[in-house]
Amino acid sequence: KIDEGDEIRRLRAQVATLQFEMKQLENDFESKVAEKNEELRQALQAIAGVHNELASERGQIAVTEQQYADNLKKKEEGHQQTIGELEVALRKLKKGDQEI
Repeated sequence: KIDEGDEIRRLRAQVATLQFEMKQLENDFESKVAEKNEELRQALQAIAGVHNELASERGQIAVTEQQYADNLKKKEEGHQQTIGELEVALRKLKKGDQEI
């Protein structure tokens, strides 16, 4: 027959073992959560970096597009001026032909 005191000591030892194992599991869980939080933080930081790069590139594209538009406008203005000068020259030539 098992002594009641021995049974109580055995059960207390089991409880202590279970408490120790639960504490280890809790520590492992907290460690994993901290590890995953760090991975998430790094991923978010990388995403923010890419977002900033894209914003910078969009800004550079906008500047380039504006420069292109400005250059195109200057060329158009130059062409219009040349056309105007040619029209004046043509009118002078026509007027000169009529006087002859």
